[in-house]
Amino acid sequence: MKLHSTLFISAVVVAALWQSAAPQSAQAAPPVLSVTPLTWNVIGLDSNTPATGPNRFPVGARVCNAAGADAAVDVSVSFAWDSANVFVNLRPGSLSVIALGSIAASSCADAYFEVEVDKTAAAFDTTRRYHITATDSATSATATTAQP
Repeated sequence: MKLHSTLFISAVVVAALWQSAAPQSAQAAPPVLSVTPLTWNVIGLDSNTPATGPNRFPVGARVCNAAGADAAVDVSVSFAWDSANVFVNLRPGSLSVIALGSIAASSCADAYFEVEVDKTAAAFDTTRRYHITATDSATSATATTAQP
């Protein structure tokens, strides 16, 4: 009986050592997103001819997922205003939320929104603050552009 319990204890010790020596699977690293502006954040009308010059401007951001992270699988990017200005808005029909889908580790995707300035001299020397946020709804990973 003593021999039987000794063999059982030895078998348990060998099994424990075997498990500790076996290669461990890598732990999942959640996505780590970053958002970087791609375009100037200064836009405006032609002061000489505000009624005929351009009044629509792209506002873009690059969304990246960090090296070594798992893929961000359901990323959306949203544009939000932080102040009011009746002369500066997203162009009618322009999306305020863009679905980017998956972003692999060490990869990036770009999102562009279109801002429209009313063609009026009253729009000169006015401002409107905004920020762009990226969110992976599968993991709640979030990043945003700077908000002054």
